[in-house]
Amino acid sequence: MAKFVLVYLPRGEIEKYHSNLVNVVSQKFGEKYLIENPRPSHITLKEPFFLDDIAPMEKFLETFVKKYKPSNVEINDFGGFNQFVIFLDTKFSEEGMKLQKELLNELKIFKELEFGKFDLEWHPHLTVSYANTPEIFEKIAEYLQELPTPKFSLKFDNIALLEKVKNCWEVHKIFEVK
Repeated sequence: MAKFVLVYLPRGEIEKYHSNLVNVVSQKFGEKYLIENPRPSHITLKEPFFLDDIAPMEKFLETFVKKYKPSNVEINDFGGFNQFVIFLDTKFSEEGMKLQKELLNELKIFKELEFGKFDLEWHPHLTVSYANTPEIFEKIAEYLQELPTPKFSLKFDNIALLEKVKNCWEVHKIFEVK
């Protein structure tokens, strides 16, 4: 049984900016979780899940993305959760929010999938640091306040299936929203 997650992969300048920021924060504050557990820059659409056979999910996603057009995504600030996670705050357009909700709804055909709080109360974000202590969280937040406010306009143009391989998340397949 393999572990997977469904994500949106932001590409281009934001991907470079995000990767650099993760590395800088990791080195400056000793917050190594994202370095020791690498993953591509991504915004989670569906919490991780386990499947024995990925072929039906691939077929589902190939069909699902054909029903949508790319929509807008804006990144305009930093944010955080519970003095634990620091992130780039991400705003999806109404169309993008609808796509994620419909994705979760249609995924219910896969009886083995579970839908947790994160799925149902989706707050899209691009994680910069994870597993912080409250003290480190505050130091990172203060540091980010000194940086220019991030401003990126993106297109929500893909759904990617990532697979957990040892301690890394690797791209299994990308499904383009055209």
